[in-house]
Amino acid sequence: MKVRDIKEDDMSLLAKGLHKASFFSSFVKSDFERIAQGFTVQDYDPGEVVFNVGEKGNSFYIVREGSVDVVKKKFGFISSVVASLGKLEFFGEMALVEKNNQRTATIKAGASKASVYCLTSQNFASLFSDNPSFRRALKKISESRK
Repeated sequence: MKVRDIKEDDMSLLAKGLHKASFFSSFVKSDFERIAQGFTVQDYDPGEVVFNVGEKGNSFYIVREGSVDVVKKKFGFISSVVASLGKLEFFGEMALVEKNNQRTATIKAGASKASVYCLTSQNFASLFSDNPSFRRALKKISESRK
């Protein structure tokens, strides 16, 4: 994985990704610009793991380019891809909202390179605590993904 700071030309694409996530609907344009500054960009090679099931969640992600696969185990030992997420789709929020903070799936870069926007749990937590409507919307989405 390669990590880099977010660039000016990423701001509008990231703002679209944030706006697309329904739990950010209570925010206005100036909020998106402020939030976007807390993100970094992470680049992954094909098949490279972003995080593993059971790990402590410490970041929220939005796909910038490429795709990521959501991998879950069935019957305790057989892993299979249950979803693929593409450009501007998000993941990783569940572990930041749930009390145990554990990842519920493994996320890997898809068949080609993947690039994601990453927001750390510290920046995410301030959004979560400062905005009650954001908190409610995020919990609703988290419940629907279980």
